[in-house]
Amino acid sequence: MERFLVELGRTVRVPVRLDLHDGAISLWRRARELTVDIDDDAEVSASDAGAWEQALRAVAHKLDVNVKPAGPADFIPLPDGWQARSRFVGQYGPVSVYTFDPYSTALAKIARGSRTDIEDVRQLVNGGEIEPGRLRAMADAIMPRWNERVARQSATTFRAKVDAVLSD
Repeated sequence: MERFLVELGRTVRVPVRLDLHDGAISLWRRARELTVDIDDDAEVSASDAGAWEQALRAVAHKLDVNVKPAGPADFIPLPDGWQARSRFVGQYGPVSVYTFDPYSTALAKIARGSRTDIEDVRQLVNGGEIEPGRLRAMADAIMPRWNERVARQSATTFRAKVDAVLSD
């Protein structure tokens, strides 16, 4: 992951905020040796978006990694304060790198609900990255903004998944 970020910093010529997600976070922390792909969520000005995409594709190709734009907002409404809970990783040239808010990440993983996602959430809880009570409160807070079309499940189904994960 460090090699990817260094190369990205050398290649990108526009200011970008890059939030890492899922396997990318685990890889950065060295918790996993492999990741299927690097999920990213980049904030870049509209005028710089083309240059960012071109540089990202070039680095991904050079290092033979799969990079895809994806993040928790693709699965859930983000809880208030997510940016403040994101953690700064480092500056790589014009690229400011963050790990995405662990609460938003956990809620998105619960919504997706794969075995690996649920194991990841349990690791976040057991490792002290997130507090179960606060996670439940954030799940409650996003319910009024729940969009079944985006989340691809009902609010009731999501609530049951949250309860199941936090009751273990």
